[in-house]
Amino acid sequence: MATIQHSSLTDSDGLHEPKGVATATSGDVYVADGAGSGSWDPLEGTEIASTGEAGAIKYLREDGDGTSSWQPAVAEGTAILSTGEVGGTKFLREDGDNTCSWQVPTIEGSAVLSTGEAGGNKYLREDGDNSSSWQQIPASDLDATGENKGRIITSDGSNGAGWQQLVWKDLVGSITVRGTGPTSPALSAYQGGNIDQFAFSAGDEVMVEFHIPHDYAPGTDLYLHFHWSHNGTAISGDMTWAADVTYAKGFNQANFPAAVSTSVTFATTDITTTPQYRHRVDEVQLSASSPSGSQIDTDDIEVDGVILMRVSASAIPTITGGSPNEPFLHFVDIHYQAGYIGTANKAPNFYA
Repeated sequence: MATIQHSSLTDSDGLHEPKGVATATSGDVYVADGAGSGSWDPLEGTEIASTGEAGAIKYLREDGDGTSSWQPAVAEGTAILSTGEVGGTKFLREDGDNTCSWQVPTIEGSAVLSTGEAGGNKYLREDGDNSSSWQQIPASDLDATGENKGRIITSDGSNGAGWQQLVWKDLVGSITVRGTGPTSPALSAYQGGNIDQFAFSAGDEVMVEFHIPHDYAPGTDLYLHFHWSHNGTAISGDMTWAADVTYAKGFNQANFPAAVSTSVTFATTDITTTPQYRHRVDEVQLSASSPSGSQIDTDDIEVDGVILMRVSASAIPTITGGSPNEPFLHFVDIHYQAGYIGTANKAPNFYA
């Protein structure tokens, strides 16, 4: 028998399957039909044909059940299309349910845009409800033009702040008791025998000195406070605290003038109005820009000035059931307004 090459066999020879190889298109593969025969079908090189599929670009997905299917493509190369989306710049968000959606961005690049906002300086505030908003910063609160060195910004209690929001502070004086003589208050048992305080008879007096601190806001008034109480079981009549006051600037600028006299009177009425051991604070305005005869001049007050003061009980109420049945003066202080953390200089001119 003659030798016949396998590649030389033809369909007419009837000697070899699969049939049709001589006319099959290059690149076709023989696919068995499960019934003892088969046919030549195209694989199409590296492309998988999607005959009958429509709808633009799709991808072949392995469906996890031994089959695959054509699915609409989300991405085209390096570009993600946003067909049908409007409204400017957006970002594609993974929504956590195997889908994604286009969202309007809040941040664009490294800059936070304020498109549509006007009105000068603003800040972006986190509003506490997963949103944010642009808020106005008053220019006068930020502009330090004309403000002295050492001035502080304080809140105004209404979500704002400013240079002119002054705060109240206590100017504490030291009390000096002479210790002897008819006008010196006696150190007496006050509460439970463990605490002693100075009890004042009418006319008793002490000396107090105050130094104006570097945080004082120039041009603001001073208010004198008398802190007192009693330990009686009954009380009536008036309590009058008096002060003789002289003030002078420091650094060889002024002499101490003759003292002015001021006082404050409280009608105790009875034990219900003025209970035993009740801490009272009675106030009198000590200075003013247009001072009365009982005040010092606010316009003269400056840092490192000194106030000298004699404090006395010019009238005391009738007290019974206690010991020694006299009012106790615990403390004397001055309320003042502060607007500085300190001054630029340690001597006049303090602020320039």
